[in-house]
Amino acid sequence: MENGKNRVLIDGSISIQKNFNQFHNLHNELKAEGYFGLPDIPAKTVLPVTQKGLLDKRRKDLEVYLKSLVSYREWKNSRQLVKFLNLQDLFSDLIESLPDPIFSIRDR
Repeated sequence: MENGKNRVLIDGSISIQKNFNQFHNLHNELKAEGYFGLPDIPAKTVLPVTQKGLLDKRRKDLEVYLKSLVSYREWKNSRQLVKFLNLQDLFSDLIESLPDPIFSIRDR
């Protein structure tokens, strides 16, 4: 963990550093855009996690969460996830063609 950010590997090939609140923000943004059935995100704690064992568990839980997101087509194609993974510069043309969510809470 560097500067309060978790280093998370996705399929052993992508390494990102995000703080825990950034993961929760991503989750909330996806829900707000109408993505449903999202995987569970690890729970927040009242006190900061500082013990190595707990940090490792949190990192692994976040890896499972991200791997779940990228394994499902509708989620991995979301603008929010592409931006979260900092892939927007690599795939700027692709991002412009990404579909809007199939279901939106705002449509209810």
